[in-house]
Amino acid sequence: MKNLTNRILMLLALFILVSYAVFAKPVSLEEAKEIAMQHNLQLNKYSIELQDPSAYKLIASSHDIFTNSTQNPTFYIYNFPQKGWVIVAGDDIARPILAYSKEASYSLENIPDNSKYWLEIYDNAISEAIKQGAPQSEKIANEWLIARNPKKRTSLLAEVVPPLIKTKWGQEAPYNNLCPYDEDAGKRTLTGCVATTMAQIMKYWNFPVSGKGEYTYGHGQYGKLSADFENTTYDWDNMTNEYNQNSSKEEIKAVATLTYHCGVALSMHYGVETSGTEEHYIVSSLKTYFMYDDNIKIIHRSDYNNNTWIDILKKNLDNHQPMPYAGEANAIRHSFICDGYDTDGRFHFNLGWNGNSNGFYYIDGITNLELNSNQNVIVNIEPIEELSPQISLLKPLKLKQEVVYQNSNIKIDANIVNNRSKNFSGNLSLRLFDAEDNFLMTIAEEKLDNLEVNNPTEITLESNPLFYTSVGKYYVKLYYKHDRLNKWLLSSGDNKLEIDIQKPLSSESKLSLYSSPTLSEYQIEKEKDTSLKVTASFINTSEEDFRGIILASIYDEKGTMIKDLASYNVTEAIAPNNYIKDIEFSNTISDLDYGIYFIGFRSKEESREFTLVNTNGFISFIKFEIVLPELITDLRLKIWIRTNQKQLPEVVVNKDGGITKTITNLDALAKIEDLICTNSYLVTINELIRHMPNLKTLVCKDNSLFELDISKNIKLEVLDCYHNRLKNLDISKNIKLIKLDCSHNQLKNLDISKNIKLIKLDCSHNQLNNLDVSKNIKITHLECWFNQLRNLDVSKNIKLEVLSCYYNLLTNLDVSKNIELTGLTCSNNSLFELDISKNIKLEFLSCRENRLNKLNMNTELKHLGCEKNRLTNLDLTNNINLITLDCSNNQLNNLDLNKNINLTYLNCFGNPLTNLDMSKNIKLEELECWNNQLTNLRLSKNINLITLDCSNNQLNNLNLSKNIELKTLYCKDNTLNNLDISSILNLQKLNCCNQAEGFILYLTNKQKGKFTEKNYCNAILEEKDGSICEIEWLDIYPNPTTGKFFIESKFFTDEIKILNLAGEVLYRETLNDEKTEIDISNLPAGVYLVITKGKIGKVVKN
Repeated sequence: MKNLTNRILMLLALFILVSYAVFAKPVSLEEAKEIAMQHNLQLNKYSIELQDPSAYKLIASSHDIFTNSTQNPTFYIYNFPQKGWVIVAGDDIARPILAYSKEASYSLENIPDNSKYWLEIYDNAISEAIKQGAPQSEKIANEWLIARNPKKRTSLLAEVVPPLIKTKWGQEAPYNNLCPYDEDAGKRTLTGCVATTMAQIMKYWNFPVSGKGEYTYGHGQYGKLSADFENTTYDWDNMTNEYNQNSSKEEIKAVATLTYHCGVALSMHYGVETSGTEEHYIVSSLKTYFMYDDNIKIIHRSDYNNNTWIDILKKNLDNHQPMPYAGEANAIRHSFICDGYDTDGRFHFNLGWNGNSNGFYYIDGITNLELNSNQNVIVNIEPIEELSPQISLLKPLKLKQEVVYQNSNIKIDANIVNNRSKNFSGNLSLRLFDAEDNFLMTIAEEKLDNLEVNNPTEITLESNPLFYTSVGKYYVKLYYKHDRLNKWLLSSGDNKLEIDIQKPLSSESKLSLYSSPTLSEYQIEKEKDTSLKVTASFINTSEEDFRGIILASIYDEKGTMIKDLASYNVTEAIAPNNYIKDIEFSNTISDLDYGIYFIGFRSKEESREFTLVNTNGFISFIKFEIVLPELITDLRLKIWIRTNQKQLPEVVVNKDGGITKTITNLDALAKIEDLICTNSYLVTINELIRHMPNLKTLVCKDNSLFELDISKNIKLEVLDCYHNRLKNLDISKNIKLIKLDCSHNQLKNLDISKNIKLIKLDCSHNQLNNLDVSKNIKITHLECWFNQLRNLDVSKNIKLEVLSCYYNLLTNLDVSKNIELTGLTCSNNSLFELDISKNIKLEFLSCRENRLNKLNMNTELKHLGCEKNRLTNLDLTNNINLITLDCSNNQLNNLDLNKNINLTYLNCFGNPLTNLDMSKNIKLEELECWNNQLTNLRLSKNINLITLDCSNNQLNNLNLSKNIELKTLYCKDNTLNNLDISSILNLQKLNCCNQAEGFILYLTNKQKGKFTEKNYCNAILEEKDGSICEIEWLDIYPNPTTGKFFIESKFFTDEIKILNLAGEVLYRETLNDEKTEIDISNLPAGVYLVITKGKIGKVVKN
């Protein structure tokens, strides 16, 4: 019956092997070409001219690209006779058509990493499936049937969502024309694949017209890099899908500006070989600077099953939303765009390298194995709906006047249309720009309600007086703003009206401006400045003398006079063509509200009315603005804010890093819960954090803070102000504080009595002479080392787990109540006694450099450092878990370690020990017992020993034949007659000087060349053939073995030795041929060393 069963099992196994051989096998080169041709034919409706197999060119197989991990290629790449390519699996354990393209030919010349990434994915997946003998799934088997005969398809292969991205941009010129220039390399850095991905997606949306805010960051090699998003108009119309030598300057500038701005927004780490950043920065950059939807997020493939992942991708693509997609191979991240999919479930990827290798790729189910490809994708990308282009000009703006004068009003016709799917309610505005296209001011604004969709509408806008203009050329542009958004957007269309401003006709005034007036300040902070001074010079341009009053008046933007600033009485007549210079007009303006104002000048003679002074071609109405106060005045803090705007979401940061006191900014600051500002040379952050009432975590370590006011941050839970210059720290208002690190400051006092929720406190390295922790009963970790504490009462802190109070002035320390204590460091104090018998959980104790003469310990201790005390006795018999022990520099004359079998480190130097028994400490790796009175030291059981220092004892014998793992040996200043180190082949450090007269050192020829007299002084050297050293041609097989194995060596006639791991020789034999059979069947199972002349091998016996 048993034989029958065995036969059945053998037949079953044979059947399985045969089945596998039939259904999972390598694909030949000829079959791969046929599959490639059949695939191309179905893509092109079986065109006759595509049916010549010789026209299909093999570009490469996996063996041409990667190290041959399999006997046969894992894939083949063919170019089609026309444009396009296909990747065919090299084994039918995988899906037949892994990827394909109809766009361009495939090239291996300078193949970009993004292309290579997908080839690695396929090679790894197929290699692993073959290696594991994974079965071919039924689904894949059916796909091979169809691949071999596509006419059996029940439905045609088609693109469900054709590629959405039409651009084929790359990382080199012209895309990197504005990226940092590398002087050493003599060329510009690359844009970075993440920036190229982001730029192409923004081009797909042609959004925004201009961004929001600006951003500057520091690059380690190229200095400060910045971009002004808000004052840049992105020239979408001049960005082409592809670039070549015929591209215009305007087209090149347009794309280079966009890709560089993307790089800056992403804090790109630029380089000439590679430029990289984190792909998740795309999310915050699109939201913060480019006004894309708040629902954008990054998701990770590892968090979803395959079906859900695929559904998410398809949903976005069905909504016409291309996605940044990223993956990792060999610890290198790659970024590209997922922008389409076909009926078979392949996804189209734009790889961001000038169109190279763009195509449809399988991303799942490549074989029957599931492999983690460490991928993520950013979903839900679209502009904020209200910000996508809505108001467009159907015709150019039209000026209704023939002549435009300084300070006059103008009327402009705008023929507009709402090109969105919803009615528009909001405002239109006309903005004035100078000849260099610099914004000057808003000159008109009008409200619109429910502007219907696709309904052309003509609107006439009348401007405010064109104050603040001189004679010359200006431009007017139309902007719009939706009711629900605080953002003006440039209307699309022909939107740049040129106007030529002329000197106005002369008024009745005899006076004209002699030069442009000047102001004491053009931007006035209302809460700081209450007065304004204007200086002007005048010339009499009439034919009569002038005697009267000159008046400086304040006007609003609409030209309405608000108030008179000041007047000047001309008592001495000004003759014709004479002038009066530098007249000052000053007064308080505290009654004015925030806003833009203008100062103009009028003159009046007796019994006449005031009339405007003639402009004489100069700017006659001087613009000034009363602004909201600045929250930030500290220069270093402004620099930090400017380069770390991502930490302040929704806060509008000024160009200099300042923050204006607006309701929007105050609300945004109030939302911030976490702030990290480390290693930035800051001296104060008070101006920033006082506006963050909801702050929960503040990390401001490694600065130069001399003050820190957190009285407004009452919700603070974590404060890390390590390594600053604080002399005071008031945390009395921060009653929710859980964790505090104020170490490495200059604190002389610290009151934590109100912080009863405190769990972790590090106040080390200050100047504290008192610390009251009696109210902090929840504290588990306390570090107060390197202070000037003379007393420390922890009796109320019964939850304390870790206490570090070393380098203080303590003479007493009672930890009897701290039964949860696992770690105690009380070194470098003046303790006379230390009772830890109640601390039954204590595992780590360092009490070095005190005045202890007695030490009572618990049984759980694993690490003990009690060096530099006055101990005469140390009982460790109950400390069986001890791993490391340093009891050096005491007065011990005996040390019993027989129970401490887990010991790996022992330092007992500087005691009067005469004996040291280490026979039970077989795990010992490091032993320092120098400067004792040892006459004997047996280490035959300590075969794991790596470091030994037994210098300055009275040893006359030292046997190290079993300690072959030693790397460091110091045994100087003893009375040794000889020392054999020939078996210690890995020895790196040696000092055996100053031994008995005639001292002999046995060593190998190799060691003799390695060590010098500095290592052995006057020793007599005796060369000895080491039992283990490296040569060539020792081959052991079979290995593992059940009893017998063969050794092949060119050194036959030499002796072979078999040793156990303890170094004991168990077997000897002379090699009688280049191939010798060895029988170790009588030895127990285990690992053995096989040694012949200078060569060590290893054999495992089962």
